[in-house]
This record gives sequence, C-alpha cells and structure tokens, in this order.
Amino acid sequence: MLIIWDMNIFATLQSHLGEHVGQADLRLFEAICAHAPSDLGANQPTLHLGKAEVLAALREIEGKDVSPEVIRSRIKHLNKAFTAIGRADYGLEGAVMTISSRKESIVLKLSPAAAELIETDKIKKAVAEAAQQDKTFEEGSLVESNFAIPTYQIMISHGWEGDAVDNKLKQFVNKLKGKLKHLPQRFRDQFAVRVWVDYEDMHSRSTFEEQANIACEDSNFAIFIINEK
Repeated sequence: MLIIWDMNIFATLQSHLGEHVGQADLRLFEAICAHAPSDLGANQPTLHLGKAEVLAALREIEGKDVSPEVIRSRIKHLNKAFTAIGRADYGLEGAVMTISSRKESIVLKLSPAAAELIETDKIKKAVAEAAQQDKTFEEGSLVESNFAIPTYQIMISHGWEGDAVDNKLKQFVNKLKGKLKHLPQRFRDQFAVRVWVDYEDMHSRSTFEEQANIACEDSNFAIFIINEK
C-alpha cells in the first residue's frame, strides 16, 4: 500500500499520545510535527526529517538545548506509546509508527495498516459531520444548521509540577472530554461544549500570555486545578 503522508496522520497520532506519554515526550513529537512539510504527498512508509531542524524546533519550544541521551529516552517512550496505541486503538499487533534517530535525520516509519485505518477514520468522521449538518427534526422541515447550536468553552487552568502530576491532569481532561462528548441527546441538540487546555490548544506563533488571555476571554467557564500546598 502506498502511504499518503498528510498532517492528519500527525494530528491523529498526537491526539492519542496524550494518554500514554508525559509532556516532555509530547514536546519532542510537537517539534517533529512542526518540521514536517505542510504538503507531504505520497511517499513510501518511511519519512526522513532533518535532525538539526527538528532539534532546533525542540530548542525553540523548550528554550534550551536537549541532550542526545534525553532525546533517545523520549524516542523510546514515544515508540512504546505507539505500540500501545496500535494494539489498544487500532487492533494491530505492533506499533502504528516507529521513530529512530540517525546521525543527520529523524526517521519515521508508519505501519501501512495504521495509515489505512487512520484514513478510514478520517472519512468516517467527515461523513458523520456531513450527516449531522443535514439533520432535520422532522421530515419536510428546514435543515437545522450546526451553527445555530451554541458552543460553550471550558478553560482548564493548571500548574506544571512534573510528569506524574501532568499524567493525572491528562487523565482528568480526557475523562471530562469523554463525558461531554456523550451527553444525553436532549442536551447535544441544544448546545456543544469544548475544552481548552494549553498543551493541546496552544501553538508557537504567539506568547503563552497572549494565547491564555484570548482563551480566558473566549471561555464561558473555567476549571482551576490546584494542589494542597
């Protein structure tokens, strides 16, 4: 099977990774995604990215150089997570993707079976969204637009206290999203709720303060995560 590399593959894998790895590992994958060409096109299962460029992107994200030993450790964590994702989420015997570090490149190898499943999920999602937009309450009634349903935003505010606490935070966020996604139908017909959290919704194009201020202004509710100290 010919692999069609596109940003949907990276976005899908990144959304799964949050349940399996810590913030430091996610930042490395973010640097890989940031360096991936915007128009990847058709390719073989293996994709080679310039190692110097990926490390430069990681340095910009973290504000400091990261040692080769730490890079190798993070890659090991990511590969372990990709194996867990392949088995738990896609029913594969092995990893959805593997990452390896060479002298001048970061090499990504995507499982052809995983690529096919990700593309199928993408098509299913597009069909489901189109069907939802065409939904009518009664036969012969006007089509109800999704845009008529208000969307409320919840902002998650938290501190950074290490991987153990970060993992607990991500578990809470994932459970909250799951509950909001499966609200009773009578509520889903009236409104939608999205969760804003920095490690998923921030980007590197502006400062933390600027993005946090905008999120505050756009949010209808906030949840503050604090410890007992």
